[in-house]
Amino acid sequence: VVGWDDLYEEGGLFNGSREAEPSADNLVHGLTKEEMKALVDLRNLEEIKTYHGGWWKGGREVNEECEFRAKILAEKIWEIAASGQPRAHVFITHGLIHDRVKRMLITNGQGSSATDTVVFPTCNCGIDVFDFKINPETKERRLAVVQLNNDEYLPPQLRNGHTCGAFRI
Repeated sequence: VVGWDDLYEEGGLFNGSREAEPSADNLVHGLTKEEMKALVDLRNLEEIKTYHGGWWKGGREVNEECEFRAKILAEKIWEIAASGQPRAHVFITHGLIHDRVKRMLITNGQGSSATDTVVFPTCNCGIDVFDFKINPETKERRLAVVQLNNDEYLPPQLRNGHTCGAFRI
């Protein structure tokens, strides 16, 4: 398992609602490296940045920061696709950052500016399948969306929806 310290939910880590103003009451920093190690064997644990003991720097990430981070994450995924590593990779994310990363992948890095009328709500444990092709000579990138948001493998009582912008599933 490899952890990416920039793969976290939109807004960062905080207690309370997204609409609440950031304050000392909802400021949290997340797990320490020791706590992470107790949960999962991360091959790159030492590479993960920590702040005030935990992985999150504190405060609330603004939309522009999140959009920039989504672009970096999408580029990392393309780099993995170009690396010749085994073809199957699993990325576990929260719904809102998942929406932004999908838009970055589909728009080749243009993100919200190119798809402000399209969002990708994600069900609980919904699975997306993409196929990446990169021409070795021209470096042209092609992406096939094979499957989006499949949660049919879950028992019905475990399925739930997601709110993304004005949309709710």
